[in-house]
Amino acid sequence: MKTPSLIPSALVATALVACTAVVAPSATAGPAAATAPSADEIPALSLPEPTGQYPVGMAPVHLVDEDRADPWRPERRRELMVSVWYPAVPYGEPTPYTTEAVSAAIVESANLPVPSDILTTVETHSYDRAPALPGRRSLVVLSPGAGLSRESLSSLAEDLASRGYVVAGVDHTYEARAIEIPDGQVAPCLLCERENSAEVGAWVTRGRALDIDFVLDELTHGRLWRHGPIIDARHIAVVGHSIGGAAAAAAIVDDRRVDAGVNMDGTFQVDFPETGMDRPFLMLGSASHEPGASDGTDWPDNRAPTWLI
Repeated sequence: MKTPSLIPSALVATALVACTAVVAPSATAGPAAATAPSADEIPALSLPEPTGQYPVGMAPVHLVDEDRADPWRPERRRELMVSVWYPAVPYGEPTPYTTEAVSAAIVESANLPVPSDILTTVETHSYDRAPALPGRRSLVVLSPGAGLSRESLSSLAEDLASRGYVVAGVDHTYEARAIEIPDGQVAPCLLCERENSAEVGAWVTRGRALDIDFVLDELTHGRLWRHGPIIDARHIAVVGHSIGGAAAAAAIVDDRRVDAGVNMDGTFQVDFPETGMDRPFLMLGSASHEPGASDGTDWPDNRAPTWLI
C-alpha cells in the first residue's frame, strides 16, 4: 500500500480558510525579497457568512481525561481543547478566530510574509459564549487534518451551527502546529516531527478515535455551563478532514453512539471489521479516493449507504 501523507500540502490554504486576501510576494521576487506588508496593506479578513437561520455562539472548552495518559507525552494526562459552536442569542462580542500564539505558529511554519498575529484579525460570525437558544440539538464532532488546529474548520462549524446543530471542534494535542491551553502553555506539533508511515497513520487515527470517545462522554452529560446548549445524545455525527476523516471512520466503527460519519479528503488508516459498517458514511474527496484508486485507500464493506462525492 502506498503510504498516505499525514500533513496536508494545502496547510496554509486550509488554516486561513476563506482568508485569501492575504498579500503574497511578487511571483518574480525570490524568497529573500519577500517582506511582510504593513497593516494598512492587508485587506480585512473574514470567514464566509453562515447560511442557516440561527445566530451562532461559540465557547472554548478545556477537557482533561484523568483516566488516560497522553500518547505523545505519557507523563501527562490527555488534555484537549474543544470549541463548541451552537445556535445562540446574538449577544456579546464576536468570537476570536484564534490566539496570537497559534497564529504566530501557523505563520512561522508556512513562512508567510505577513504579520505573525494576522489570524487574530479574522472576522468570525459567532458570539463569544453567548446564551444558547432553547431546544435539544444534534451533535457534530469535527476532527481537523494533521498539523491543523480546530480553527481550520471554523467556517464549516459556524454554518452547521447556524442550521441548528451543536458542533464540537477538537484540537488533538501535539498534532497541530500549536494548541494553546488555558494556563498559557502552547503545545507544539510533535506529529509534524514524525516521518510519514502507515504505522504512524494508524497509531494517530486510533488515538484520535479515543479523543472523540472522551469528548462525547464529556459533552453528552448535560449542559456545558448554565446557559450552554443541550445536546441530544441520540443523534451524533463525526466529521473529519484528512487524517481527521480517518478518525471519523474509526469512531463510527468503535462507538455505537455515532450515527453517521464523513471523511473529507482523507484515506482510511486502519482496518475495518469484515462485517463492515452498519451506519451511513460519506467519502468527500477527489477521484484519487475512489475504491481501487492510486492512493492505496482500502474501502471497507458497508451494510449501510456509503456515498462518494
